[in-house]
Amino acid sequence: ALKKDLSKLNSASFNNAGGNETVKIDGDKGINAGNLKVTNVADGVADKDAVNVSQLKKVDNKAEANKTAIDTNKTAITKNAGDIVTNKSDIATNKDNIATNKQKIADNKTAIDKNAGDIVTNKTDIATNK
Repeated sequence: ALKKDLSKLNSASFNNAGGNETVKIDGDKGINAGNLKVTNVADGVADKDAVNVSQLKKVDNKAEANKTAIDTNKTAITKNAGDIVTNKSDIATNKDNIATNKQKIADNKTAIDKNAGDIVTNKTDIATNK
């Protein structure tokens, strides 16, 4: 009878019901699953662990969510770039308007000062004509 625990083997081969070799474990070459699925694989954790399909699906879902977020960001970035151009133009216009208004304010101050002087003169003239 075959021992329950085998050790120090160079390789082991497994055949299907037809007697054909399907799976081979070789100490030098690794595991050849013979185009068969490896099933019931636990989630890999360490860097050199195997991964299973459920782990890959999680990564795929995250990648798809990131792709959607990136597309959304691209749209927002394009809009922001357009808004920046518009804002630069508006800022330049506002700068010109501020300079114009600053001059108009100075002109108004001059006119107000003149009017104040005229009011004093008129007040004196009115008082004299009583």
